[in-house]
Amino acid sequence: MKNNMRMAISIYKLWYKRMGHYVHSVLLVSNFYKMSMMITLYQKAKKKKTKNPINRQAITAIVDEILVHHVLPEINRIEHENGFLRARACWVLQQFAAHLDKLSMERVEACSTIALGALEDPALPVRVEAAGAIRSLLAASENPRVADILRPALPKILESCFKIMSDVGSDDVVQALQIVIDRFGDEIAPYAVALAKQLAQAFSAYASAGGDDDEAAMAAAQCVGAMAATLQSLDDNKDNVYAQIEPFLVPVLSQIFGSSEGEFIEYFEDGIEVLSYLTYNGATPFSQQLWQLFEQLIEAVHFWAYDYIIDLIAPLDNYVSRDTHTFLHGSYICMRLDNKNITYLDALVSVAERFLAPPENYLKACERDSIKATYLILSILHHCPRGSVDNVAFRYASLCIQVLPITYGPTPLALLRSADQDDANVRGEIEAGELSDTNNARPWRKSLANALANVWASILYYSASIGLQVLAKHPKCNEFLSAWFDLIFSSPKCDNATDLSPLTAKLAILAISSIFIQNTASACLHTIPSDTLEPQLLHHLIELVDPEPDEDDEEDDDFEDDEEDD
Repeated sequence: MKNNMRMAISIYKLWYKRMGHYVHSVLLVSNFYKMSMMITLYQKAKKKKTKNPINRQAITAIVDEILVHHVLPEINRIEHENGFLRARACWVLQQFAAHLDKLSMERVEACSTIALGALEDPALPVRVEAAGAIRSLLAASENPRVADILRPALPKILESCFKIMSDVGSDDVVQALQIVIDRFGDEIAPYAVALAKQLAQAFSAYASAGGDDDEAAMAAAQCVGAMAATLQSLDDNKDNVYAQIEPFLVPVLSQIFGSSEGEFIEYFEDGIEVLSYLTYNGATPFSQQLWQLFEQLIEAVHFWAYDYIIDLIAPLDNYVSRDTHTFLHGSYICMRLDNKNITYLDALVSVAERFLAPPENYLKACERDSIKATYLILSILHHCPRGSVDNVAFRYASLCIQVLPITYGPTPLALLRSADQDDANVRGEIEAGELSDTNNARPWRKSLANALANVWASILYYSASIGLQVLAKHPKCNEFLSAWFDLIFSSPKCDNATDLSPLTAKLAILAISSIFIQNTASACLHTIPSDTLEPQLLHHLIELVDPEPDEDDEEDDDFEDDEEDD
């Protein structure tokens, strides 16, 4: 490889020395790509340990020579009618952007300044490539001088990108705009409304081009990503900027979420991110237009977006936590239910039930998705006032009692019998005895069991009397209590011990405390057929609040006591 590099460098020097400026254009058209390939070979060579390493200084010198004698002068030759060579020169500048840090500060400033000036070139292809060059300079170069030169021209850069986007659908230009937003996030706020407007218009134009235009589809995706980047740069809702941005972004999100068969599914994830920012930072109560997006999301989950439940948790939780009053009292006409009226509460619960109820669903749905679905129930129970969602507490108390013992175990004996299978936490395996006995099959899904335990604890915290009432009447009362205690309070020495997360521990403390604090719960506690339940709960509560020290800690304490005695 070293010999090939040196030969290419020698050929270039010979051509330039003998033919000079006469072949200037020919070199640009036919050899710029070869020069950039030399840099690519150089990058690969750096990663390999060779006996004869390539002279990096020689390569840097050649790059500098190419920039000085060919690339930068050609970009400045606006008087030439043929803009192809200027566009090609901007393209080469993009290829060399990663190596700019190795050049002199003078060259860095020249490249940044000339690329900035090329945004005003009369030829559209040159402006497109110039935007790409600025994108590459900002993304690849760690030299702060590049940002310092471009920062005063930020309005000019944004305006030029907007103008190019209105003329041609180029994902490179939109990507350049997104990188500019990321790099100058703290200074984007004054232009946020204009950005939202231009990006929304560009998305509508690109998305209407049809699925056959791959470049337009990519540009549309970059537009939604740039919208998210713009909102991310706004730390707060200063001057109520979200209210000014929302009218431009909501129609875009409505177009994405409202498609009947997921025609715009490629933009769905970025659209969810945009909605997350709008619902997290926007003023409350939310506008009716923003709640219409909630309705569209619910319908999308039931028809074609059920695989995106993990991404949907953030915006759906924002709807519940930040505009709770509207969530509890709002409703809409649901086409999925033959145009019946459905409340927002029932609509959100139906999303969780798609993964968790009836009990057979936990066997069919992906475990990760089922766990995320429990977050929706947690959001409802913890953000809605006590007494407002009793029906949800009743429904999911019964579900937890029914499903948690099944998902938790007991520990699959067949797995424990295996000499090379020490870890029993394997999803999808069934309880022992006869592995073919499907009637007694029990999936081992401890992560889902932990999530259901959190739901149960949240129900007790919301209303301990509701949870205990359901538990006392349920035929699996003792089996559930055994599984719950074993899951939450098992000894670390047990085979099926769990690593108790801080959230699970806190919720368990709140749940048990609620049983003894809430007035109506104590009477319900005595209806459960167990004489030892109350002492067990008190014992486990003490363990959670003040866990016993480890043996190592005890040894350290003894050692410190001995030192004090000495």
